[in-house]
Amino acid sequence: MIGFRATRSSRQIRADSDLPDRPAESEAPVWKKTVFVVSLCLSLAGAARAFPPEASQASPLQEADSLYQKQDWAGAARIYQDVVKREPDNGRAWSRLGACRQHLGQLPQAIAAYQKAEAIGHNPLVMYNLATAHALAGRREEAFGWLDKAAQAGFAQAETMESDADLESLKDDSRFKSVLEKVKINAQPCAFLPEARQFDFWVGKWDVRTPAGDPAGTNTIDLVLGGCALIENWSGAKGGTGKSLNFYDKIKKRWQQTWVDNQGDAIEFLDGEYKDGVLRFRAEKKQADGTTLRRRLSFFNLGPDRVRQFSEQSTDGGKTWTTEYDLTYNRIK
Repeated sequence: MIGFRATRSSRQIRADSDLPDRPAESEAPVWKKTVFVVSLCLSLAGAARAFPPEASQASPLQEADSLYQKQDWAGAARIYQDVVKREPDNGRAWSRLGACRQHLGQLPQAIAAYQKAEAIGHNPLVMYNLATAHALAGRREEAFGWLDKAAQAGFAQAETMESDADLESLKDDSRFKSVLEKVKINAQPCAFLPEARQFDFWVGKWDVRTPAGDPAGTNTIDLVLGGCALIENWSGAKGGTGKSLNFYDKIKKRWQQTWVDNQGDAIEFLDGEYKDGVLRFRAEKKQADGTTLRRRLSFFNLGPDRVRQFSEQSTDGGKTWTTEYDLTYNRIK
């Protein structure tokens, strides 16, 4: 801190050592020492406020980003150009330099900058921007080439691609629709995966009844996560509630259901397979007495408005099976 030293000079130390010992009664009272320390702390705090540390200056990259956000393309481009000279491996700076050049209508320079950025990071968004720059420059083949590379690399902004005015010159070409389909699949892969659509017959609102026709409850099944999962919301006629998450594991190539109810009972149904209009699961769970309870859970697709849910259980390792429940779903329209 300016104007204050925490240590004393050697001259001060030597001078203090020459002083004779002072009797204890000559020392200042404790309250005076306390007042002195408090005063000193207040003085130091005041000095700190009077001399605040200098504010750190923004880096050139931060300054360029600020101008970029303000859409000062020329100002941002000048600084990004300096940044990439000092940091030639800065892919983000190259990409933003390309965007600035494109906004300024400097298409050859924009393409060159984008190509530097793409070579560094192979980013699908940079590939897409390269396609737009080539399209604006009237280079259709190069534009479609980069659009296809972007789609193959995982570019998933289908709505952006559909509405992008920079690609207007390409939209009358059948290749544009083809690439757009690939981008839509990237955005919602489960929506285009046939296996992930096998359980869609269960989606909807249902009135659920026993074989005798008595009310068992109501169930609502919703598609979520872009069609990658189904959420079950069960409400029993006797007050019980429960939920399950159902999804197709494309690695295991099997369906899975995770069920939990308001009593804390949870079951993992695994190895679900859809065949001949029936989705069948199995489950095993240790009971409180140490025995293993096995379950077989089946969903029968009986048409657009009816589903059968049938559960069996076994306590002897699968030698014999008993019906746990047999429910019929009727769609609530």
